[in-house]
Amino acid sequence: MINVPQVGMALGGWTSPVTVKAITRTSQDFVITETVAFRTIQAMVQPTQKTLLNAAVLNWQQAHITIFTPDPVKNGELVEYAGADYRIVQVNNWLDYGYIEAICEATNAALVAETITPPGGP
Repeated sequence: MINVPQVGMALGGWTSPVTVKAITRTSQDFVITETVAFRTIQAMVQPTQKTLLNAAVLNWQQAHITIFTPDPVKNGELVEYAGADYRIVQVNNWLDYGYIEAICEATNAALVAETITPPGGP
């Protein structure tokens, strides 16, 4: 087995708490319901270099951020940063090196609020 450097360990002093929002859509009797769950991860956030953006997929006119985190994230999840939501559009899994890199695109929409499920379920 080859030892690879754990670059993710270097993130420790540079990370801060970031809110990730997972949206789940369900359909019952032709009615779609959205549920939003929040979780907090540790991540380093920085502006995305424009040269890293895929013009065929992303809108260059939107703001973009890149997060680096040891925690798993998925395409489609939202990252709340500096009072705005950003949709994760590309995840680069570098967990062999101890981190995940994700490119996020501004939604330019109102902040998504957490869905509160009453005790005992819906």
